[in-house]
Amino acid sequence: MLSLEDRRRYRELFWDDYYSVIKNFLSKNPEKDALFPSKNKRIAQILVIYFINEMWRVVDTTTLKNKQQFISEQALLNSKGVTWLVKKGKINLSLGAVSNFASKFIVYWSYATAKSFYYSLFPGRVAKATLIFDVSRQVYFRHGSLESFKNFLRKGPIKSFREATHFVIEGNPADSEQGFWFSSRPLFESVKLKLFKFLDPLALLALQIKYFFIYFIYGLRDSKNWLLYRDLPYQGIAEFLNKNDFLQEVFLTQSGIQEQKLWLSDVKRKKFCTSLLWYSVNSKAFRYYPDQSHGIHPFFLNARVDFNYVWNKHEAKWTKDIAPLSRCEIVEPIIFYLPDSKPILKAIAHNEFNVVIFDVAPHVRSIYTPSFYSYHCTQNCIKFIEDINESFNTVAKELNYKFNIYIKHKRSPSKTHHDQKYFNFVDSKNYHKLETDANVFDLIDQADICIVSPYSSPMFVSKKNNCIYYDPTGDLINDYPNYLFAQTVEQLVDLLKTKVEDDSIKKAD
Repeated sequence: MLSLEDRRRYRELFWDDYYSVIKNFLSKNPEKDALFPSKNKRIAQILVIYFINEMWRVVDTTTLKNKQQFISEQALLNSKGVTWLVKKGKINLSLGAVSNFASKFIVYWSYATAKSFYYSLFPGRVAKATLIFDVSRQVYFRHGSLESFKNFLRKGPIKSFREATHFVIEGNPADSEQGFWFSSRPLFESVKLKLFKFLDPLALLALQIKYFFIYFIYGLRDSKNWLLYRDLPYQGIAEFLNKNDFLQEVFLTQSGIQEQKLWLSDVKRKKFCTSLLWYSVNSKAFRYYPDQSHGIHPFFLNARVDFNYVWNKHEAKWTKDIAPLSRCEIVEPIIFYLPDSKPILKAIAHNEFNVVIFDVAPHVRSIYTPSFYSYHCTQNCIKFIEDINESFNTVAKELNYKFNIYIKHKRSPSKTHHDQKYFNFVDSKNYHKLETDANVFDLIDQADICIVSPYSSPMFVSKKNNCIYYDPTGDLINDYPNYLFAQTVEQLVDLLKTKVEDDSIKKAD
């Protein structure tokens, strides 16, 4: 087994090392294509998904004896007939892989063409619309309020949402109404809604046929282009909508950034802006002592957006570093799935405090969680709760105060994804449990003190300065020095005492 320090360092090096592999691929395959100027970057994005299990295998088989054998040291990676020559940056496909991708392309293209052609016959009446993808992967439908989502669009912090007249949103079609159309495939829905012109069906069909032949021409020219079998079936539809000025702006979120289809960046004479909504501020990799490298998740390295909407100056700087050509705007917290129901914490006496813990539950081993070191492992998550419990017990005894402790899990417990041992431990503390979809703004506003797992978003929602990040390991470098941060029980006790004494003075006044 690797030591804790080695595994922590190895995790960061894995990301950095993978970045070097991607850069090598891009440098050996320079972009010279006027039709698809960032095609290779999209292919690099596809490779992350296609080879992720193979890359995890390389990492998982690392031992102390060969821990320097990173991905860039492999002669090749092989997955389902696709061979990635790592040091040469070259992609080779077997005849079986080519046949598989080409046949899938024909199926996808046929479906997309038939569906969009049928929709182009509808007498649509909408001149322009803003498209929003990925929001249903968050929880605005699961327990959140559809009305709060609409309020976020109409009255929220993003100007282009407030000014848009119509929205086509990835979601449940049953929730559609005038001005808000939901669809599992927003691009198809856009064809149906677009202001009807007599020659639309023929124009759309011509573009789709054009990209049918382009896919095979490109594949025969260079085998790596066969990997675009899920992209080019929709390219003609996007170009059709772009030519007709229907696409006002297209929004993505972090949830789907790894599957950013080629049309979002490489439509001929693109007129619309592709924007990324950063709905949380915890996408950065943690930095540790003594290794201070700031690894970047491979999914974000290949994003191709024109505009980033972020929460604060720290995130703005970070996104500018990874995407220097993209513009950036700092807005209020981008939280669009809050329920209307407001949680009400217990009424308190003068010597009582309401406390809310915002945790992150540990994952079990899965395709999403490699066996190398993870900060949110079960041991650390349990210590997070243990230390918080000890700290409040200490302060309660010393200052003769009572703390009503509530806990809001970041996600609902899942037997397939989470370690049940952690939830059993939390249950033994008899904290007041809050719904996972409870309104974060209201919780923070009602709480006297909030303890937050690094670097969860509630810290940046707070306007009362009542939140404290707690790192039970003592290993993290604080990336947000303007916010309260503790790394030992003693430091947490001192911050709690200060909060209690300050708030007691305010209550007395």
